[in-house]
Amino acid sequence: LTPNTTYLQQLQTMKLWPPRHRYVSPSIVNCFYRLLYGGKGPQDARSIYHTIIVWVARLTLFILIVVFIGNLVNRARMRRAPSTDAYYTMPEVCAIVQQSNDIIENHSNTMNNTNTTFAVKTFDSEEKAREDPSVFMVAQCGECGACTNPHDVSIYDNTRNELFAATKKCAVRSLVWGRKTSGKCMDREVGFTPACNECWVDNIVCDLRYCFFVCAWNSLFMALRRSNGGSLNACTLCDEKRCGPAFIACAGANRRRTGITTDIDRDDETVCRAVDGEWWEIEKLREDWHVALPNRRNDDP
Repeated sequence: LTPNTTYLQQLQTMKLWPPRHRYVSPSIVNCFYRLLYGGKGPQDARSIYHTIIVWVARLTLFILIVVFIGNLVNRARMRRAPSTDAYYTMPEVCAIVQQSNDIIENHSNTMNNTNTTFAVKTFDSEEKAREDPSVFMVAQCGECGACTNPHDVSIYDNTRNELFAATKKCAVRSLVWGRKTSGKCMDREVGFTPACNECWVDNIVCDLRYCFFVCAWNSLFMALRRSNGGSLNACTLCDEKRCGPAFIACAGANRRRTGITTDIDRDDETVCRAVDGEWWEIEKLREDWHVALPNRRNDDP
């Protein structure tokens, strides 16, 4: 075969055209070529490379259309979702208390352990927390949760501007390999405690369900870069409105609730001001945390 031979001539030379098999009629092949090339039949066929280019272009266009429509649907539902500001302006606070049998109830969080000196407890208001003699300091605004401990909050503080990128990386892996891979990725890339890590994995799964197309559309057009002075983009806003309430109920602590600021512009009223300094850096609490979790990751601080 010479390089100038057409694809149809090559088929004829190899006696592959016209087809003689009883299950493949010329009419079926003609229909295929009309669909592929939009021509009148195999006489309009071009090289196999042109065929690949045409189909890749058509597939890309199809994917863009699907993502665009999904993006519009995600955005419409996101706009109808209520604001999450109420979760950051509620009167309740979570405080660290010195443990004793008469003041600590059975709470489902990792700091409550009978072998430790400190635990966390939710109070109806900051005033009531300040009046309680058992309170060591106020840890966050809102109710306590799985991430209300010095280890996880110190990660919030140390990765305040990088945590989003790590979470996005694990979300992509979750999309391909599933939830279990996402959990291992978060444990490796971030290092939250097991209970807090589960809250973050649940949030990733939620984002893939309710915010996938809007985040994909933003990623395709490089809109995940924070713009307009650090304002939220559509992807992070969708995460906050569609999946934020469930995440807060599980984790308890996040950056705004613990008074940690990031490069995202926030209303000052939604950033907790009741927190007693950087309590997660207090050596006594960190040592107590080590006692509470003797089997945690070896590379934890």
